[in-house]
Amino acid sequence: MQDNLAVIAYKPGAVVRARGRLWRVLEEADDFFLRVESLDGASRTLLYLPRERDAIRHESSPEPRPVLPRDPEQHRLYLEVEHLRTLQADAPFLSLQRSRVVPHSYQLVPLLMALESPARVRLLIADDVGLGKTIEAGLIVKELLLRGFARRVLVLTPAHLKEDWAEAFSRFFHLHFSVFSPQLLRQLPPGKNPWQQHERLIASIDLAKRAEHRDQVLAQPWDLVVVDEAHLASRVQGRNERHRLVRGLAERAEHLLLVTATPHSGHPESFVSLIQHLDPDGQLGLVTGDAVNRSRARRHVVQRTRNDVLKWYDAEGKRSPFPERDTRPVPVEPSKNEASLFALLSEYARLLMGQNSSTPAQWLAMHFMRRASSSPLALYQSLTNRIERLSALSQEPALDEAAEPDLGPLVDRPDERGGEESADRAYDVAWVEQVRIKTELGYLTGLQEALKARARRPDSKFKRLVEMLSGELAGKKAIVFTRYRDTLEYLGNLLPKRLEGVPVFTLHGGHTEAERDDILDRFARAERAVLVATDVISEGLNLQYHASQVVHYELPWNPNRLEQRNGRVDRFGQPEPVVRVRMLFYERSLDALIFRRLIDKALRIKEEFGVVPNYFGDEEYVKGVVESIFQEEGFLPRSQQVGLFEQDEATDAELARRARQEGFYGHSEFQLPDVEQALSQTYGNLTAPERLGSFFARAAAQWGWGFRPEGAKLTVIRRGKPLAGFDPQVGQAVSFDPWLPESDLLKLDLAHPAVEELMERLRARAWSDRAPARTGLVLADVDEPVFLYLFRARFRGPHEVAETLYPEARTSSGAEADPELAERLLTALLAGELEQPAGGHEALLRQAVRLAPGGKAGRQRVLDRLLSERRRLTDKLRRVYGPEVAFVQELTRLEPLGEPEWLALTVFVGGKS
Repeated sequence: MQDNLAVIAYKPGAVVRARGRLWRVLEEADDFFLRVESLDGASRTLLYLPRERDAIRHESSPEPRPVLPRDPEQHRLYLEVEHLRTLQADAPFLSLQRSRVVPHSYQLVPLLMALESPARVRLLIADDVGLGKTIEAGLIVKELLLRGFARRVLVLTPAHLKEDWAEAFSRFFHLHFSVFSPQLLRQLPPGKNPWQQHERLIASIDLAKRAEHRDQVLAQPWDLVVVDEAHLASRVQGRNERHRLVRGLAERAEHLLLVTATPHSGHPESFVSLIQHLDPDGQLGLVTGDAVNRSRARRHVVQRTRNDVLKWYDAEGKRSPFPERDTRPVPVEPSKNEASLFALLSEYARLLMGQNSSTPAQWLAMHFMRRASSSPLALYQSLTNRIERLSALSQEPALDEAAEPDLGPLVDRPDERGGEESADRAYDVAWVEQVRIKTELGYLTGLQEALKARARRPDSKFKRLVEMLSGELAGKKAIVFTRYRDTLEYLGNLLPKRLEGVPVFTLHGGHTEAERDDILDRFARAERAVLVATDVISEGLNLQYHASQVVHYELPWNPNRLEQRNGRVDRFGQPEPVVRVRMLFYERSLDALIFRRLIDKALRIKEEFGVVPNYFGDEEYVKGVVESIFQEEGFLPRSQQVGLFEQDEATDAELARRARQEGFYGHSEFQLPDVEQALSQTYGNLTAPERLGSFFARAAAQWGWGFRPEGAKLTVIRRGKPLAGFDPQVGQAVSFDPWLPESDLLKLDLAHPAVEELMERLRARAWSDRAPARTGLVLADVDEPVFLYLFRARFRGPHEVAETLYPEARTSSGAEADPELAERLLTALLAGELEQPAGGHEALLRQAVRLAPGGKAGRQRVLDRLLSERRRLTDKLRRVYGPEVAFVQELTRLEPLGEPEWLALTVFVGGKS
C-alpha cells in the first residue's frame, strides 16, 4: 500500500497532512526527504521520510477518469472515507468523533464557549472535582488543533501530574505530547533547545519557572498554553515566580486555558489575578480597577459545582446524571492493646520534643502517629527502619549526612500525589539528634518488641473493614484507599483470607502503566472484587464503571485529596444510583482529631456553600492545623502561636461564602438545548455511531474481518489482516457508541489507528489506477440522468486553514441540477439505499467528464454560508468587546486557497422509484 501512497501523494503540488498541518509538496521526494510548504505560505520544512512516512496522509487526488465502476460498494466506501476524513469547517464539533471521550452535555459548554471566539480562546475552567476538567480542556485542545487555530501547545502542571496529562491526551484524544524529563533531555541532539524542539510539550510549572528555563520557555511561539492547578499561579499565593511565568506566557500566546477546581481562596485579589492572566493587555476588559468585570468575565469562566449541573439538567426536565452519595465516618474503638500503643507513641512524641518545640521532632512524632493509625505493619516497618538507622549512627556518627526531608508529602500536599510512597522511608530515618540516640533506641526497641508479634495480625480497624465488606458493602465492588504501601501489603495479605470467594487486587506506584492497566481491567471484569490502592490512582482515572464504593482506610489530611479519591467513582456515568463512601479512623488517635478539626469542617462547609476555600488543601494550612492539635494535646507549649490556623469555623465559612458569591458558580453561557442541538448535528446521519459501525465493518471486511451487528455493538466473528492498534479476539465486541460502558467492549472512534489505517487503505486503492472506486453508476428516481460531482474546497484565514466538501450536479443536457436534489441523492447514496443498473453506460460517463464544472460556483456558495455564520458570531462579539478588537475582525477574513479539488463522480440514471 505504501508504494501507491508515495506515487500519489509525493508529486509536486500535491497536498499532504503531517505534523498536524496541511502542506503542499514542492518537489519530488528522494529516499529520505520530502520538501514541503505550509498552505498559507508561512513556512517551509523537510519531512524525514524514514521516520515520518507512516504519519504522512495524502490530501489531494488526481481527477476521476471515465472508467465503468465494477463494485458499487467500493464507490460508497470511498465517498464515506472522504466525508469522514474531511474536517468540515461548518461542523459544530470536530473533536468529539476523533476522541474516546464520552460527550456528556455539560462538559461541552467550555468547548462551545471556545468556539465562540476560536481565534483567541481565553478560558478559566473551574468546575468542581469529578466534573471532568481534563476532558473539557482536552476537547478544546483537540478542536483548536483540528481546525488549525493552534499548532504549538504547552501544558504546565504540578510535577506529579505530567504523566497523567500525557496519558489522558493519548488515551482519550489520540494526541502525543512529549513530557519534559531527564530522559527527554538525554534524547535531545547536542545544542538543541528542548523547549523549541517539541511542538506539544508537558512540563512541570516549577521546572519551567526556574531561572535556567524561564526565558527559553517565554521565547517560544506557543499558540496554546494550558495551566493545570492554575490557582497556584495567582499573585497572592506567595508563589510569585509561577505568577510571573504564567503572566509572561499569557502576554505571548494566542490561546490560554487555566484549569483549577479551587480558583478562589476567599480573598478577592487572588481571584482577580487569575482573571488578569486571561486578559493581560486589557483588550477584553475583564478587570476594571481592582475588581472583576463580571458582565465581561462570565464569557471566559466556567465554574460549576455538582449541584449547579444537577439544576442545569433539572431545568430542562432531564434525569440527574450523577449518583447520590452516602458518606459516613466509621470511628473504630481501639482495643486495650491498641490504646496502650497510642499512649506510648504520645509519650515518645513528648520524649522527642522535650522542652525544644522548635525542633522538627514534632514532624517525626506526627509521622509515627500517622503510621500507627494506618496499620500495625506500617508502624512496625517504620520502627524497624529507624532502629537500624539509629544503631548505625550510634556506632559511627559520621554517617549522619541525611538532609532534612521535604514535609510536603507528610501533610498530603496537593502536588505530591503518589510521592508519599517514596517519602515515608526518608521520614523513618530523619531528624536524628545525636544526644538522644541511646534514649530513643531504647524506647523504640521496646515498642518494636511489643508490636512484633501482632504486626501482621488483624487489628480492630481491619476487623471493622471486613465487617463492612461482608455486610453493608457486600455484593458490589469496592476500592479501599490507603496512604501507605506497607498497609496495602497488610490488607493484600489478610483480606483474601477473610473474604472467601472475593478477588482482592492491589495497586501501587511501583506498578508499570501496563501492569496497572491489566490490574484495573481484571478488577473491572470481576463480578465481585476489592481493589486496595494507594493514592497513585486518586487522580486522573475514571473508575465509575469499575466500582461504586470507596473506603478510606485512613484519612488523608488534605480535604481535596479526600474528594479526589471519591471522585474516581462518584462521577458522571456511574451506573449505580448510590455511591457509598466510608471513612475509617481510630478514636483517640491523631486521625480522629484531624477528622473533627479539618475534614468534618470541610465537609460541612461544602454541604452549605457548595465550595471549600482552596487554602484548606494548602500545605501551610494543613501543617498549621496539625500544630494547633499538638498544642492542644500538650505536645507544644501554649506560648507557640498558630495564628491563622486557629481561626474558627465561622471565619472559614465566611471565606467560603465570599468565594461562592464572587465566583461564577451556576451561570452558563449556553443552556442544555443549545448543547443537545450541537450534539445532534455532530452525531447525525453519516457520523451516528451505528453508521460509523456499519462503515467500519464493511471497510474491514475488505481485508478479511467479519462482524455480527448487535445494536450499537459489532461482535468479531472472523479475524482478518492486522490493523494498527486493533487486535480483538473472536467473540469480543467493539463499538463507536461513546455512551456504552468501556469495560464491556473495545471503543473505536474516527481517530483510532485502525480506523485511520482502513480509510487510508481505501483512499489509496481509490486513487490508484487499478480500482475505479471514484466513479459510480446508480439507479435513482430521476427523470433524466444526473451527474453529481463531489468537490473539496479549502479556505485560508489569518490563523487557520479550513476545508469542506460539497456537491455540484448537472443534468445530461448540461443544465445545473437543483442543489437540493443533489444533496438528497448524495444522502441516499451514502446510506446504501441505491443500487447499480445493469448494462454499460460508458457514453454517459464520458459525457459526465466532459460536462464537469470547475467547482467554483459551489465553493462560493459554501464560502458565503461560512461567512454568514461568522458574521453572526462577530456581530455578537463586537457588541461585547467593541469593533476594533483584532481577533473579532479576523474571523471573517477567509479566502479561497487553491483550486477546488474534484474527488468523485456519480451518475444517477432513472429506473428506481
